[in-house]
Amino acid sequence: MKKALLFALLFSLSALPIKASGEEKTEAVILRLIQSVQKLPADTEFIRNSDSYNKDEAAAHLLSKYKRVRKNIATAEEFIEKIASKSSISGRDYLIKFSDNTTIKAGDFFKEELKKIENE
Repeated sequence: MKKALLFALLFSLSALPIKASGEEKTEAVILRLIQSVQKLPADTEFIRNSDSYNKDEAAAHLLSKYKRVRKNIATAEEFIEKIASKSSISGRDYLIKFSDNTTIKAGDFFKEELKKIENE
């Protein structure tokens, strides 16, 4: 139940208009970046500190991490660099592994997603 409420909040907040100003725009973009993880194929793995997580667990982790420090995040780029790219505990890169065993750095994935959002 808690997980369902978390994702309901994520989707409702991500509906904020991208053309809003300042903090609202930044938050809307960041929430859309987190939501992009949930849109990955079902068998995609999110690797954090050598442990594998599914896309919903990964999105919940990123949202939780963002909520804890969002007052210190001024841009979507800072979100990618400080939250979505690597573990704040170990410093190790987060990875995204697809069913064909292709693995990419999460930071690279989010940078590409940010470009897509900005080009809309």
